[in-house]
Amino acid sequence: NRIINDIAQAELKYFEQNDDFLYVYETDNDGILNKTYKIIYESKTTAPLFLVETDHGKLRIIDGERRYRAHKLLADRYGEVWKMVPGQRFRRGELTEDDISFMLNALNIGQRAMTQSERARGFAAVADRLLKQRKADPKSSDGRRIADIMAEQYGVSPRTANVEINIGRNLTEEGM
Repeated sequence: NRIINDIAQAELKYFEQNDDFLYVYETDNDGILNKTYKIIYESKTTAPLFLVETDHGKLRIIDGERRYRAHKLLADRYGEVWKMVPGQRFRRGELTEDDISFMLNALNIGQRAMTQSERARGFAAVADRLLKQRKADPKSSDGRRIADIMAEQYGVSPRTANVEINIGRNLTEEGM
C-alpha cells in the first residue's frame, strides 16, 4: 500500500497466538470473519498483522484483527500450525497515536464495513497525514491534490474524497 510508505517498517516475523494479544471486537455481525477464515484456509496465506507493544508488554493489534481471529478458529479446528501468524511488530514508543490512527485508517478504508462517520474520520486522518508529508517533502505528492491521490487509492471520485475529508475534519466527538 503506497499510502503508508512513510511509516517505519518493522521486520516481518511470525507470532504464535497467545494471551499477549489485545483485540477489541468479539462479534462478527457482518459475517466478514467467516469469509476471512475461508479465504485464509483456501489460500494458505494471510497478510501480516500490524502489532505494537503496549506499556504492559502485550501486543496490540493495529491492523488484522479479523485475520488473527480467523487463525484462532483455524487452529482450533485444524491444529497448531495455524497458530503462527505473520506480523510486523513495532516497539513501544516507535509509533505515535497519530501513526497508529493513520495506519488503521489507511489500511481499512474500503476494506471493511465502517459507519459513515468512521469513514469520514478515516479520510480526514489519511489526508492530514499526506498533507504533513507533503509539507516535509513537496515532491512526495508529485504536484497532485490530496483528494486526487486518495480518490485513486480508495476508488472514489476526487469530489467524494474531498467531501469525506471535509466531513471528517468537521465531525465533533458528539457527532460520531
